[in-house]
Amino acid sequence: MQRDSAIKLFIPYEEKLFQQLGLPDSVMRKTYQYYVDNPKMLEKIYDSVIDTLNLREKKMRTKSGSKPTEKENRISKPENKP
Repeated sequence: MQRDSAIKLFIPYEEKLFQQLGLPDSVMRKTYQYYVDNPKMLEKIYDSVIDTLNLREKKMRTKSGSKPTEKENRISKPENKP
């Protein structure tokens, strides 16, 4: 999907979500700016999400009895490139 198409689909979804939660979009902008100003904090969140997803995948594989492929064993957080 092209970036423009994704944005056209995302914006109405985002607006609906804010409306359902009763949040003004200014809250999102303020939060976004916080993480722009504090990238280490965002990296901690990403690390936590990656760990959680890896743990869930491991639990699912244990239940199903399947083993991860070599590539799947190497999944980790993306490296920061200058």
